Amino acid sequence: MFRSIEFGGSLGQMIDGRTRASNDNVDLVDALDAHIQNHPTATAALLAWCLAHDIGKGPIVAEISHSNRDALKPSQMMNRCSHRTVRLKRGNAVLSYAELSYRPSLLPTQIRNALQRTCVPFGCLIAPLSPWRETTFSCSTPDAQDLTQTRNGAAVLIHHATVYIQGGKPIARVREFYTSALITGATDAFQTASI
Repeated sequence: MFRSIEFGGSLGQMIDGRTRASNDNVDLVDALDAHIQNHPTATAALLAWCLAHDIGKGPIVAEISHSNRDALKPSQMMNRCSHRTVRLKRGNAVLSYAELSYRPSLLPTQIRNALQRTCVPFGCLIAPLSPWRETTFSCSTPDAQDLTQTRNGAAVLIHHATVYIQGGKPIARVREFYTSALITGATDAFQTASI
């Protein structure tokens, strides 16, 4: 049989407050998870979330840490995937890290060129193609439980998804790592991290 022990004063309040904070964080991570799954692209979801929670300023940009941007001849594109590893930011807030494999043969030339030459997020570029995503894996991380012990920029939510375009064609596979900045609003989120 367990016996209840009451803590007096600030220690009891601290433990109770930490439990509430942990539950609030988990609720926010769950809300973020549902929010992302209800948007056609991660970029659209992130912008709406940031606007609603006052996170960062300006547009969402993709800082590219790796890309096989070499121009492919049309004959080489048929069965080949291109890859891009990015960090999505809004102002100084690092929102997510993502690994993307996409099929350039299904993209119009203008979008392929923009992917090679700009830092515009993939989701923004394919918006005219009426995309939607199917999440195949979603999991909160242990860091989501207690953000008081988590470094800024740590992943709190992981998604794997397939992105489709009009006609039901799968265009991309993504692995996404959403950061604590989306929960805490911190804008100094682990600027040097990479996936």
